[in-house]
Amino acid sequence: MGNMLIYGDNLLTLKALEQDFAGKIKCVCIDQTYNTGNAFKHYDDGLGHSIWLRLMKPKIK
Repeated sequence: MGNMLIYGDNLLTLKALEQDFAGKIKCVCIDQTYNTGNAFKHYDDGLGHSIWLRLMKPKIK
């Protein structure tokens, strides 16, 4: 299997790949929000901590 670069929502993408690639992937690098409290050009990274945790939990399970 070669390398693959996918652009999309990381939770939806990981779920879509899970069935075909379970046990075959050695590394996944995802760019997730870090809840810095800053507002960026493309998104606002200032969620309340409890909201951010609720959004992150399914992605890191």
